[in-house]
Amino acid sequence: MKPSISITLALILLAGIARAAWSAGPALTPDVQQRSDATGVFAVSPDVVIVFQGDLQFEADVLRRGIIDRHGIELMVHQSTEVGKSRVIRLHVEKNSPVAAQSADGYVLDVSPTGIDLSAPSPAGVYYGLQTLLQLMRIDQTGLHVGVTRISDWPDQSWRAAYLNWRFIRPGQASLDNLKALIRGFSSLKMNILVVDVADNLTYDFVTFPDRATPAFTKENLVELVKYARQYHVELVPYLQTISHVAWLHSNKALYEKLKEATIVGVWNSQYCPSNPQAVQLVHDMIEAQIDIFQPKYFHIGLDEVVDGPFATCPICSKKDSVALYRDAVLTICRQLQSHHIRPIIYNDAFTHRSPESDKKPPFGWEIIDQIPKDVLIDYWDYSMVLGERFESQTKWFTDKGFDLIGSSYQRPQNVASMPAAIQGNPRGKGIMLTFWNDVESWDDFSSVTPAAWATTTLSAMRGWKVQPADLDEVSQDLVGEFASAINSPASYAATTAVAADLKGGLNSRFGLPPNAFASQTMTKALAELSSVGISLQSNQSGDNAITLSGAQGDGLPINAVTIPINRSAVALRFTQTCDRPFHYDQWNKIPEEMTKKPVIGRYLINYTDGSNATIELKYNWNITDWNAPYGTFEGRIAYQGTTDAGARLILLQQTWHNPAPDKVIRDVVFQTTQCDGMSPVLLAMDAITPNSSPVMIDSFTGDPGQPDNQWRISGENFSASATAKTIKTTDPAHDSVLEVSLPKSNPAGSARLILDVPVKCPPDATQLSFWIHLSDPQAVSQSGIYIGNDLFAKNGSQFHVVRQADGWQECIVSLSPMFGAIKPAEVTQLRISLWVGQNQPANAIQLDDVQWITKPQRNSNLRTRWYR
Repeated sequence: MKPSISITLALILLAGIARAAWSAGPALTPDVQQRSDATGVFAVSPDVVIVFQGDLQFEADVLRRGIIDRHGIELMVHQSTEVGKSRVIRLHVEKNSPVAAQSADGYVLDVSPTGIDLSAPSPAGVYYGLQTLLQLMRIDQTGLHVGVTRISDWPDQSWRAAYLNWRFIRPGQASLDNLKALIRGFSSLKMNILVVDVADNLTYDFVTFPDRATPAFTKENLVELVKYARQYHVELVPYLQTISHVAWLHSNKALYEKLKEATIVGVWNSQYCPSNPQAVQLVHDMIEAQIDIFQPKYFHIGLDEVVDGPFATCPICSKKDSVALYRDAVLTICRQLQSHHIRPIIYNDAFTHRSPESDKKPPFGWEIIDQIPKDVLIDYWDYSMVLGERFESQTKWFTDKGFDLIGSSYQRPQNVASMPAAIQGNPRGKGIMLTFWNDVESWDDFSSVTPAAWATTTLSAMRGWKVQPADLDEVSQDLVGEFASAINSPASYAATTAVAADLKGGLNSRFGLPPNAFASQTMTKALAELSSVGISLQSNQSGDNAITLSGAQGDGLPINAVTIPINRSAVALRFTQTCDRPFHYDQWNKIPEEMTKKPVIGRYLINYTDGSNATIELKYNWNITDWNAPYGTFEGRIAYQGTTDAGARLILLQQTWHNPAPDKVIRDVVFQTTQCDGMSPVLLAMDAITPNSSPVMIDSFTGDPGQPDNQWRISGENFSASATAKTIKTTDPAHDSVLEVSLPKSNPAGSARLILDVPVKCPPDATQLSFWIHLSDPQAVSQSGIYIGNDLFAKNGSQFHVVRQADGWQECIVSLSPMFGAIKPAEVTQLRISLWVGQNQPANAIQLDDVQWITKPQRNSNLRTRWYR
């Protein structure tokens, strides 16, 4: 007998992730300074044009791509000095903007029923306004729209920074791509400075670091990243530890032995000898090399915790006046930077009184503070939970001396939330910098970043833009999910249905009641709110509503795996889950060396009917976390947040697994435990995300091999010659007869565009358009545009999406519903597929197959692997 199935429309997946049940609507991240809402909406449909003035082409493209990626709608972009009267999103720089007095990064966003106007004193302000606009866009059954509002917004802090240790990144294309995604993520949160430490992770002409475990960045790698970051209004500021904490020097152990300050010293607090001319010259040359790459306005030279090292203890330095020695070393570097018109940044602690014990050790920097150039920016670090009188008195010490300063926090939420307000209270405070140190193994490997690092990044961005009281209980955002979505846009599953798997046969516990003593005694509110957003929680006759597995031997919980029948194909599976707190909670959440390990606490084994299978590992603090965790995870989104009856924090996560074989029927899912450290895994609900459509063929290219396909009209723009097309036979049984278009090179100026037109009749119930594409040069084609229209496209709708740079066949699927706001299915007589070819790229050949409408409600069991955007 087939299991009972309940079906709920996956409206919550229109944005690619489930929206939290605990929020009436996603809060803006960061919040805005002034906002006045009114009734009405502006409808964002394909006839809307993005109009920009001046040098805002990049910002206009960011908005266009953002709407495409999030909602699948392509808008035209046009440069014009004319003011659009209606159906226009207008971007322009206004030097005399009302927010100019607050900050050049501010903006004014005015949304009316007939248009959107976004102005700012600078392109950066326009960019930040776009981040707010994209968050304001909502899609529902009536389409994509923005509520009528007027927002005046600006940052409270001019420095909104993070320190990133890039010393352990292994350069390569994957790493560069991840670092670019990271830059986009920081910029989308309106952070504008990344202080990056490369040190020994750079190929220099004058020194090598042969004892590094991995290769180093090339100059070209970093120049590419600097240029990329500036597009997104992010400055990469170089950082090199000088005098103290010179762990980078240990990558050349022979050189370190020649240059070190003392005979016995650890890696952490090692120092080079400031009296050694070779050491001084090495630091000078490394700074020059990084200046050449970064072309920075600032340069951070460290100088923290000098008293914790062996300063002035070597045979040469010990004979000198330690204060004069320190002064000369610092001034030498500062003058070098000043000669390039670069502001030095130095830590505060060696220039103030720290404690009676440390004050007895050199370098006694407070004695030379008046000799330090006043253009030096003081980086005051304080990782206290409460920034009190000591912080105020010591920061006042620097500002009274005439120095600007920033405040550095560390990934403790209370510290991160407190620092912006503390700096805001200083008349010369410029902003904040969040630090991570060894709590992040490598910034190019997102799995090695802790949830605390992601969460505090979002929190720092929020409070750096708009300083608010440090009451963390008022933060409603999924702090980890906000940043993860910014750098790793999830697949969108519009035009799909969420089919609830029947858990009743496996339910073995009542969530919140013994033997699960880890959560609330009553879950009525949580379960009701989860059900309201389409998470299909179930119960059996005994009242059990969860599947709970053992977390450790002897805990009395079930150890045997539970099999959940599915018996259908799906493009994705969605799990609502949690786990018990680890026995060694501090080990997995507070010890840096352990935090990045993310232990496997359980598994989902997906079994297909053809005998093949796939495995999802449940990794603590990666895609699952405990019910009382302070944050979500990078691969999970918070589905519910609340409190237990005892007032303890309670969160449930939702993980979406993208099926690599959506054409196969999933027989069942087996839920297993590894009994890891008491972390009993709990499954509350599981949904299969299924396409609610079937294909209707437009053209399968079955004409005579070697002959043109007479239905299709091939043309192009900016090619050196005409493109030619013919039907060919291939050896691929899934694509045995295809249309092949041979392309000449594009002209040097700009990208070329291949246009393929075909007469069509659109089914009245079509929901998507699908086509398969194979590129002989995957790097050549960057994006595609789909247009449906009447004759001569006098009336038309369009969509746009990125083409993966991947070998082999890929299927591109485009939602049609946004286009039908501009043209009705009955009016469609022409289809156009446009492909953009990179500048001067020899694309050689593009093969096309199975162009088809996808209609509802039938399901096609032969759907091949698809790429969803």
